[in-house]
Amino acid sequence: MSQRGDDKWLAQLPPSMGRRGKIKPSEEEAWQWLREEHARATLGIREPEEHGSSALLRDLVWVWYEGASLAETTASDWKYRIKAEMLPAPIMDKAAKDAKPMDIDQALQLTPENWTRIHTANLWRRFCEWLEANDFTTRNLYARSDAKRILAVQRAKLEPKEAVENTWTPEEFAAFLAHEGDPVMRDYWVTAAATAGRRGEVIGMRWPLVDTEGGWCWLEDNVTTADGREVRRDSPKGYRRRKAYFGRFIGLVLEKRRQEQEAYRQIVGDWDPSEWVFDRRKTRFTRAPGFRHGMHLSPSTVTSRFSRHARELGLPPLAGPHGLRRTWNTLAEEDGIRFSVRRDFMGHSKKRDPRGGTSVTSLYGKSNDRELLSAADRIVQLLLPESMREELLAI
Repeated sequence: MSQRGDDKWLAQLPPSMGRRGKIKPSEEEAWQWLREEHARATLGIREPEEHGSSALLRDLVWVWYEGASLAETTASDWKYRIKAEMLPAPIMDKAAKDAKPMDIDQALQLTPENWTRIHTANLWRRFCEWLEANDFTTRNLYARSDAKRILAVQRAKLEPKEAVENTWTPEEFAAFLAHEGDPVMRDYWVTAAATAGRRGEVIGMRWPLVDTEGGWCWLEDNVTTADGREVRRDSPKGYRRRKAYFGRFIGLVLEKRRQEQEAYRQIVGDWDPSEWVFDRRKTRFTRAPGFRHGMHLSPSTVTSRFSRHARELGLPPLAGPHGLRRTWNTLAEEDGIRFSVRRDFMGHSKKRDPRGGTSVTSLYGKSNDRELLSAADRIVQLLLPESMREELLAI
C-alpha cells in the first residue's frame, strides 16, 4: 500500500497473488479492495466473466461481507442475518450470472413477516449493488425485483403495532418502578430516566466519572453485545464521552447506591476493579462465564427485564429501555424546556438533519450547566411523586 503524488492510493497484491494492483481515491477504498481480493483468492473465485460471474452467490456473499469494513456490533448483526435469513434462500445456490430478480422476491417472502424481513431486505439491496459494481452481475437484481412493493406491504402491517412512538406518563413510570424488586435495578431505571441516557451508556457509568454533589457525570463506556458477548465502545455520538446531568435528587440516590455497594463489597471480598456504578449481583440463575462481583450489568438482561416488567403491568410497549429517552424528551417539551437544552441534555448532534427535521436557526441555540441541571431537577419532579422520592431514599 502506498500513496501516489496525486493523493491517490496504490493497493498492490503480494507476489503469491499475482502482484496485481489497483489505484483508489482513498486509503479506505484501497484497503477494502485488498480485503475483497484476498477473500476472492481464499474462496477460489475467478475474475468476473463478460456476462456475469459463474461463482456461486453463497461464496460471493462472504467476499462482500469481508470487504465491508464494519463496526464490531454491525458485523455481528450482518453475519447472523446472512446465515439465518440469506443463505437458506434458493438463490444462493445459483451462479451470479444465472440469478433473476424474481429470486430476490422469493428470498424475501421466505423471511419472517416482521422487522426481520425489512432488515434482511437492506442486506440484499447492499449485496446486489456490490455485485453490479464489481461486474459479478450485469444489472442490479434488487432494483429490478418487486422488493419495494413487498416491503411497503410489510411496513403497513407493522407500523400500527410499533412501540417506537410510545412514551410513558409519570404515573406509568412510577408503577414500573414500584414493581422493580431489585434495588440495583431500581436505581438504574431512575438514573436512566433522569439522565435520558442510552442503555449502554448508563450501564457503563463508573464512579470516578460521577460527581454526585454537582449532579452530573461523564458517560464514556457504552456497553453493548456482539456475537453473544459483551463489548465496550465509546459513546456513539462521535466516539467521544459526553457530559450528562441528573440533578440533586439523583445525586442522593447514587450516593446511597455507593454506600450500599461498599457494604456489599466488604461482604463478598473479591471485586471487579473497573468501579462500575451499577454492579451485577450473583443469583442462582447467574450463568455468565467468568462472573466476578462488581462487574457491570448485562445489556441483554437489562432489556429483557424492562420488557418483562412492562408486560406484567400492562404498560404501553416502549422501544426497550431506549423508550425512557423519548419519555424524557416528551415531558421536557411539554414542560416548556427549550429545544437547545433538550438537544444538549440528550447528547444529540448539532448537525442539520438532512431530512429537514432541524432548522438552521435552531443550530445557533446554546445551553449552559445551570439550565441543564435545572432541566434534570424539573423532570425528576415530574417523573417521581414526592412519596416515591422519599421511598427511594429510605430503601
